[in-house]
Amino acid sequence: MKITEYYDVYIRFLSKIEDEYLASLDSEEKLHVALYPILLSAINSFARISEHNLRKRDERMHIFYETLTDDEIETLAICMKPVWLERYINSSRKIEQQYYDAGIKTYSPNENLRNLTTLYQQYLADMRKALHEYTYKRVSIVGNLGGLDNWPKGREYKPGHTIHNGDADDPIIVNEQ
Repeated sequence: MKITEYYDVYIRFLSKIEDEYLASLDSEEKLHVALYPILLSAINSFARISEHNLRKRDERMHIFYETLTDDEIETLAICMKPVWLERYINSSRKIEQQYYDAGIKTYSPNENLRNLTTLYQQYLADMRKALHEYTYKRVSIVGNLGGLDNWPKGREYKPGHTIHNGDADDPIIVNEQ
C-alpha cells in the first residue's frame, strides 16, 4: 500500500515559516503534537478539491492511505500557514497591555498586531491562490477532472480550434462557403 506520512507535509510547512519553537523540537512525535491541529485545519480546507481522499488516514501511524502528489503536499503546507499565524495572533500574550521601561525601544502592541493581521491576510490570499492553481491543474480543457487521462473510454476527443486562422479546417471559413 502506498502512503504519505504527515511528516512529509510538516517538513514542507516548516520550510515556509520561521518558528524558533518548532525548530527546537527534537523528535517527530513532538513535532506531530505541535502541528497536527494545524494540519487538520489544512485538510479541512483542501479535502473537498484534492484528487486523493485526505480523510483516509491512520491517526496512530500519522499517515495518509494515499500517495499525495508534490502539488498536494505543497498545497497542504500553504493551507497550514494562515492557521499557524492565526493561533499566534490569538494568543492572549499578544493583546495584553504591556509595560515598558522608557530606555527600551519597542514596537507598540497595536502596531505589532496590525502587522500580523496584514501578514495573515497575505497568507489567506496565498492559500486561496494555491487552491485555485491546484484546481486549474486538475481540470482539463474539456472540463473533466484529472485531465484527458480520465476521459471516458470509448469517447473520442479532438481538441477544437481556439484561434481562427483561415485554414481549411477553420469552422468560420467552412460555414461561409
